[in-house]
Amino acid sequence: MKKDEKMVDETNMVLEVEESPISAKGGVARVNEDTLSLLNMEEGKSAVVKSKTKSVMLTIYADSLIEKNKIKIRKPDLKKLAVSKGDEVSITTSKPLTDVIKSKFGMESKKEEEKASK
Repeated sequence: MKKDEKMVDETNMVLEVEESPISAKGGVARVNEDTLSLLNMEEGKSAVVKSKTKSVMLTIYADSLIEKNKIKIRKPDLKKLAVSKGDEVSITTSKPLTDVIKSKFGMESKKEEEKASK
């Protein structure tokens, strides 16, 4: 990882905000492919994007045209986060609640149990 990358840990990174040119409804953000990889995130998965005072859940997509350490957020979500171009937000990958519960209690899914028994 380069020193200009602002990783907090393997699931959390600080990114500079850019406004998306897409004026459609919110709920979607785009980051550089390398940023998605650093966060160990799959494209199309949800992440929590936090400003200093607010947070929103957004679906994250990769875009090779976006600079590293930047995130393009649609206008409705910029308003919800109370941020503008140049501000910083943190992006945190989220795990499905079922995965969190399973890991907390050491439970395996039925598919994992079937694989293990074969």
